[in-house]
Amino acid sequence: SHARFMLKKAPEPVTFDSGASVAESSELTVVDTGRLRASFDRSTGLLRSLIDLSEDRELLAAAVDLLVVDDQGDCWGGGVHSYRDIVGRFSKAQPATTARLAGLDDSESPIPTVRVVENGPVRTVVESLLQYSASTAVERYVFYPDTAYFEIVLTINWNEPHKMAKFALPTTLSNARTRCEIPYGAIERPSDGQECVGQRWTTLETGGYMVGLINTGQYGYDAANGELRLSLVRSPVFCHERHCALEPDRAHSFMDIGLHEIKLGV
Repeated sequence: SHARFMLKKAPEPVTFDSGASVAESSELTVVDTGRLRASFDRSTGLLRSLIDLSEDRELLAAAVDLLVVDDQGDCWGGGVHSYRDIVGRFSKAQPATTARLAGLDDSESPIPTVRVVENGPVRTVVESLLQYSASTAVERYVFYPDTAYFEIVLTINWNEPHKMAKFALPTTLSNARTRCEIPYGAIERPSDGQECVGQRWTTLETGGYMVGLINTGQYGYDAANGELRLSLVRSPVFCHERHCALEPDRAHSFMDIGLHEIKLGV
């Protein structure tokens, strides 16, 4: 397939409407698109409030989280039906980590953990720097004017053997039904915390109201009590089958170790 685009000089300068509004204080960074108001906690680096302005409705029951879950399964996840044993969370990056992420040495001033890196008529981008143990995550939340949709570009440097990272979206839709894309259609799945297979989107719906999470290549999730957790990376030993004991006298290679860029939409 192909497309042809023709560029013509406009007879008059093109003007744009103003973009999303941004308000910053010592505690919060708040982005208002006209349809959504998102509040970032500067002390934690997390998105802690998301209000649908058309209904004056708070959508988050708690802050959006990056969870670290114990994962002792084999590389196929054989015999494992849920990943709910939380052993940690990504939290606000320390100054030495933010300096390293910015390519600075320890003697230079670190960059802020939460900051607005773009704010124009087309989009507004809030960047949050997080860390857990030997891993780091850069979250960029991308907002567009007059829209109830936003994107998250997550760059994660993952270095946690025998663990899984999950993106947790804890909504206020506590009794929601869960539906996800499957090949050639969609299906409703139980919201019981069991790991499920899905494709590019998953939704929570109750009382005619819906919140959806879109992804570009993460095919596992679980849902319970209005919280949707998308599986991002997991690190069992490569090609390890659960009925075979790992040899203790050798170095092993682990899945998903390293740098990943993951794109999500809400």
